[in-house]
Amino acid sequence: MLSDGLSGLEHMTQDDIKCACCRYCKISVSLFSIILTPIEKERITSILLWVQSIFHVSLVPVFPDDVIRYQCIGLISNTLVQGMNCKSQKKVGESWYNAEFNTKLKSQGNFDKFEEEIQSTLSTIIE
Repeated sequence: MLSDGLSGLEHMTQDDIKCACCRYCKISVSLFSIILTPIEKERITSILLWVQSIFHVSLVPVFPDDVIRYQCIGLISNTLVQGMNCKSQKKVGESWYNAEFNTKLKSQGNFDKFEEEIQSTLSTIIE
């Protein structure tokens, strides 16, 4: 499935993974189709998110040569939860983009209160 190895996942999306899984399941070997279970699809998505998080910190994604199955699953398992949390935090943050401020910056005298409000608002926005 990954002709370019893990590096091939850098610019893919979760929708790309879903499409690839659907196409992969339509391939038949002999008289039987190849079936990917929901957990296998979830793990492929986890690998995608793990690879992208590794690229995000300017590293090259590789599994150590001596890694065993359970260690690999451990490496990627948290990324799916982190990806879902990031999505929900991003939605919350986007709701603040057009927020009205209670304190208007009309003079230097109310700058401290305005700055406090803007810092509070900006700290809730995650991109």
